[in-house]
Amino acid sequence: MERAPIKVVVVGDPETGKTSLIKQLVHGKFHPKYKGSTGVEFYLDEIHVREEVVRLQLWDIAGRDNRIGAIAKAYYKDAFGAMVVYDITRPSSFDTVADWKREIDAKVKLPNGQPLPVLLVGNKHDLETAQADGHQLDKFCQDHGFVTWRCGT
Repeated sequence: MERAPIKVVVVGDPETGKTSLIKQLVHGKFHPKYKGSTGVEFYLDEIHVREEVVRLQLWDIAGRDNRIGAIAKAYYKDAFGAMVVYDITRPSSFDTVADWKREIDAKVKLPNGQPLPVLLVGNKHDLETAQADGHQLDKFCQDHGFVTWRCGT
């Protein structure tokens, strides 16, 4: 029997590169021409975990539309994980990542009542002005309940 895809929501401020990150993950290439997202889109991908194929359903939730009460809660429904994306070349986008984490924690839980595992993603690390301090990010993730952090392009 085939398992249903695992739903992962991807959130963050506008223009942090959420859609580009997802498209690079799913399609393996970067598209420099891009129009900002509106609403929500989802993408399917497969990854291999311990010799098993796991299907992911990645929900790309537009940064502008994400905080609309009941609508956002519906987007988060049935998620098993989340990514909060910020632009490491724009420090102001990092200022809100703890808010995004609190929103996720408030709107969705795993079936066992535990909070969703949330990954913090510093995007656009390939740009010249990109800077990330791993020790500070480790501490931030520990202090705010993120599973861990990663940098993505």
